[in-house]
Amino acid sequence: MFIKDGNPPCAEDSVGLDTVSLIEQHYIDECGLKVMGVVPFLQTFIEQGKLGARSSKGGLYPPGHTTKAAGQEQTSHDNLHAPALYILDLGLNNDWSDVYKKGRILVGSADGKSPLRIVVNHQPMPDGIALCHGVGKIFWSNMGVPNINDGCIMSCNLDGNDIKAIVPTGSVHAPKQLAVDSGCSKLYFSEQEGMRVFRCSVDGSGLETPVQNGDWKRGFKDHTLWCIGIAVAPREGKFYWTQKGPSKGSQGRIFRASIEMPDGADASTRADIECLFSRLPEPIDLEIDEDGRAMYWTDRGELPSGNSLNRISLDEAGEYGNHQILARNLHEAIGLDWQSTRPITIYTQQIW
Repeated sequence: MFIKDGNPPCAEDSVGLDTVSLIEQHYIDECGLKVMGVVPFLQTFIEQGKLGARSSKGGLYPPGHTTKAAGQEQTSHDNLHAPALYILDLGLNNDWSDVYKKGRILVGSADGKSPLRIVVNHQPMPDGIALCHGVGKIFWSNMGVPNINDGCIMSCNLDGNDIKAIVPTGSVHAPKQLAVDSGCSKLYFSEQEGMRVFRCSVDGSGLETPVQNGDWKRGFKDHTLWCIGIAVAPREGKFYWTQKGPSKGSQGRIFRASIEMPDGADASTRADIECLFSRLPEPIDLEIDEDGRAMYWTDRGELPSGNSLNRISLDEAGEYGNHQILARNLHEAIGLDWQSTRPITIYTQQIW
């Protein structure tokens, strides 16, 4: 059961501790042997839901530990619950010819030690990305050509297979950030020049518009109406979004509205929209930590308050206060992800 240095072997985690236990028990029964310590030992892990590499609770090793010995080649399925970082790359640092087909999604270890590998390639200006392990999907937005109504929302499996447009090209105009609710039932995304917030089921069905600030067909030059970041707080019954305003213009705002549309209202007339913060440098993406009762957001505006990562607390009355700037002097802070299972905030910067 154990190798000479006292560490449990990786193979048991790879096969699954419940499967190993069944094999051991079958061998004991067939040979008429006494139940030794292996089966009871494995059972202590199984009863805790620690079944091995396929389990989010781990097995003999912690979640995310490799199931291959040192020096063995690993595949994307050897370490299903290892902390991974999915990165969206517009491809603007590559050849500018045919720039609208240079976008890609890459994945690597969260500690940066493993090489990045491409999961999805040849995308037209991808901008937002969200994952839902509950359905095993990656979701991302493709802005397309900015002055053409050719945006779309895409999805694929975590390994890059089954790529499809769940919100087809032409249904949305320059979609930006995305958020999946905690139950993986609804996907929310914001739209820049379209000046709207959308939501749909994770398969793309039931597309609806809970917020509409204008009609892009009549013009979209008022940057204060552009919707950029998006977050959802199901327990609170609210969703949040940013309207960044002009670049470095200090006209950015953060809004909140109820998930349920008020009776008799529509996306343009609903009266439950709250402006939580105004005159921000240029807020972009945001995240809600419902357990920690806090909101995080990135701001790519001008210093001293812009190019920053921010946090603010939510009190029992549902009011926000105690604003903190967690990081300054960033390089065009954009995307943001809050990991509730691990106390870590991840943000992205635009690098030219």
